[in-house]
Amino acid sequence: MEFKEEAQLEQFRSVIAIGASALKSAILINGGGVIALLAFLGNQKDQQGLAWFVSSMFLMCGGIALAAFGNVFAYIAQIKHLNQLKSERPGEPAGTPWGYAAVTLIVISVFAFIGGVILASFGFLEKI
Repeated sequence: MEFKEEAQLEQFRSVIAIGASALKSAILINGGGVIALLAFLGNQKDQQGLAWFVSSMFLMCGGIALAAFGNVFAYIAQIKHLNQLKSERPGEPAGTPWGYAAVTLIVISVFAFIGGVILASFGFLEKI
């Protein structure tokens, strides 16, 4: 194997590792947010601000679902890239649109977490 091919393969591996880390992080932050809100709400006696907290959990659960779909799209992108490498067809890799879709879903998942945090903060402000 030539140096150029080895470098491309190593770069592909690092992209996969970074993508996997981003997927895990998106699921972790959204899941952690939901668990923290559930623990907080479980210890509350009054219902003040409840609508904000429920909306916040809804956004964060949506973020978990988006990250999970992003994981599926990333898997499809890798399969398509691999199949194209095996067939040795030139041109833009067939998995590129799937990869872009996966990245988009992960970014939206992070924004869902941020939105959930903002909504939860409104719930806390209502309790003050």
